[in-house]
Amino acid sequence: MYRKHPMAVDWIVYAQSLTQKPVRGVQASGNTISRWSSLSAASKGCSPKT
Repeated sequence: MYRKHPMAVDWIVYAQSLTQKPVRGVQASGNTISRWSSLSAASKGCSPKT
């Protein structure tokens, strides 16, 4: 996959413009997001699909 621009740069610049404190970001992969979704579902009592 090719992108013409980084996806998050505009959002980070905007967030930084709202505060004097340093803004930090985490770039999560699809696997990480999938795991977070599974953990969220498990904490709500849902069983994962097998």
